[in-house]
Amino acid sequence: MKKILLFIMFFFLLACSYSNPNTTQRISPIIAKDIPIPKGMKMVNKDSSLVKVLSNKEKCLVFKGNLDTNFLFDYYMVFMRKNNWHLRAYVKCKNSVLIFEKHPRICVIFIQKRTFSTFLLIFELRDINFLKKITIYEEKLTK
Repeated sequence: MKKILLFIMFFFLLACSYSNPNTTQRISPIIAKDIPIPKGMKMVNKDSSLVKVLSNKEKCLVFKGNLDTNFLFDYYMVFMRKNNWHLRAYVKCKNSVLIFEKHPRICVIFIQKRTFSTFLLIFELRDINFLKKITIYEEKLTK
């Protein structure tokens, strides 16, 4: 399970850090009805993107606001559980990460404090079944 979580975190960091400057498509600020966005956080279109994972297009949304990082961390700890998401891992520090699962979906939330604002990055992977294939392939390579 730890390998899968590390892979997911690494994948999301790489996927979400890339944005195509030629993209003019507007992306909806709604990830899913059960992943809330707190009032006071506004979507940053130029940093948000659609990421292709196998045959699915997944959203990687970036929000900016003046909310406290501790407030955002606690907000997601409470409201994700209320929406039946299960906390799988988290790191709470200046830049926090939360990983939730609601099978077959995974949601990764990054909270980053900068000098004048707070950034919130949310990535939802709607089908984690492809991770089983990656794990099986990895096991075959190591034998």
